[in-house]
Amino acid sequence: MWHVVVAESAELKLDEILEFYRPKLTSTKLRMLKSRLLERANSLAQSALQGQIEPTLENLEFGHRRIIEGHVKIIYRIDGEVVTVTDFFDSRMNPAKVKR
Repeated sequence: MWHVVVAESAELKLDEILEFYRPKLTSTKLRMLKSRLLERANSLAQSALQGQIEPTLENLEFGHRRIIEGHVKIIYRIDGEVVTVTDFFDSRMNPAKVKR
């Protein structure tokens, strides 16, 4: 079993995604969306290898992987027994922005 950590930068990106949806969703639905995304990220504790290799980050050679929840990519890497979520990325955005 792995230990899941959400990087501060990923938390900021999640907040940006929620802010984008704020005009379209009720506060209840926003909380549900956030909860669903964090639950999906925490599911990596059981099966960190479930995600696919993230091709846009292969050049970094950290073995970044991704899982998808709705329109959001949850990007992470594995280091021993720690899974670090490095980004939440709305897949409708320009893929070049993942490379930051």
